Amino acid sequence: MSTPTQWVLLRVQYAQPNEPESPIHKLPVEILGEIFQRYLQIPRDGQRLGGMPSVSAKPSSYSTPIILDQVCSHWRAVALSMPALWSSIAVHLPSPYQVSLIQVWLQRAGTRPLSFWISQSSEVGRVERTATIDILNLSMQYSHRWKHISLCLHDHTPYAELYSMPLGTVGMLESADSELTAWSRILTDRVWQAIYSSSHLCRIRWRKDPQPWGNPMPRVPWAQLTDITMCTPLRLQDLLDILRQCQKLEILTCEIDDDPHEQFQPALLPNLRHLRLFDFGVSDTIGPFLQHLIVPSLNALMLDRGRNTQVFHGLAQDLQGLLIRSQCHLEKLAIFDSALEEDDVIRVLEVPQLEDLTELNLSSVWVTPRTFERLTHNQDPTTVIMPHLRALVLPRCSRFTYGATATLIMLGVVLMI
Repeated sequence: MSTPTQWVLLRVQYAQPNEPESPIHKLPVEILGEIFQRYLQIPRDGQRLGGMPSVSAKPSSYSTPIILDQVCSHWRAVALSMPALWSSIAVHLPSPYQVSLIQVWLQRAGTRPLSFWISQSSEVGRVERTATIDILNLSMQYSHRWKHISLCLHDHTPYAELYSMPLGTVGMLESADSELTAWSRILTDRVWQAIYSSSHLCRIRWRKDPQPWGNPMPRVPWAQLTDITMCTPLRLQDLLDILRQCQKLEILTCEIDDDPHEQFQPALLPNLRHLRLFDFGVSDTIGPFLQHLIVPSLNALMLDRGRNTQVFHGLAQDLQGLLIRSQCHLEKLAIFDSALEEDDVIRVLEVPQLEDLTELNLSSVWVTPRTFERLTHNQDPTTVIMPHLRALVLPRCSRFTYGATATLIMLGVVLMI
């Protein structure tokens, strides 16, 4: 714990908060407010939420503004004067004790747009179900101010508070994230229909819901979306048909379901900057998808084949074809493919259009010093083939050579090995 925010929060344990000479009280209110904001962003250091109910400012943090208003009267006054501190709330494992806390929390947000997360346990009992209903009823009073909504509900009993939302209820909504795996497709449809009615909607994450984009589901406002995550695999043809409607799309995360060995009309995505592709099947679906894309603005690409043990040799060719066809130069590339052979890794490194890379992640690929040395020019070992590279993740290299390692370090590359 070494950030200024964390230091100040620890320092109060050893100071007498009410003493005028205490350094913490000499901070301008604006700076103290900024520290409070940063405090709410402190992550959980990789720890997952356990089996205890909790309410926090973010799903990725244990931090809560409730703590800030209990330190001293000065901190309380500052915290209560900042509605932004109370404008996001994450409820993990709904419990009756949380209801009154959430009510106070939402009231203190004033008129600010709200971000609301709620996640249930995998097996929902009567007490958790009742608490969920109370919390949803309470949050629905503020639905006209929802900016982000995330629903992770595993209860087999649907909640009318959600599927009965009238169209236009969430008029300020910009992003939505849903996992309603136990619900019927019809009821999931009703929830998404209300979400789609927001003219401000631009970011959507479909997790394991019944496919909310196909018939007879309501029409998705593809033309206004800028960030899409689809955790349900799609056929290549269906995905391309969708993407042709997404001309504002900037970020895409998806999984392709099949390799049809057919040629389709390429999809042009003029604004796509970040692309994340997953392939957990037995055939190469990433390659055919790359062959059907034109992405002139692309600068970050992640390819993840998980634990797929199938060996595919065409990655370098597909990648180079994508970059030439799109006339773009990547800045960030991450490849997670434990079955990728070293010769194919080297072919990828030799793709000329990758010379502008600043970050390269090969964390799941087994390589030898041959790959490491290939990052430097054979003709001049003091130079590198990627002169702008600043971060290299390569932990599965059997051993390293001093020359290539020294060259990369001297050129300012941060190595994670």
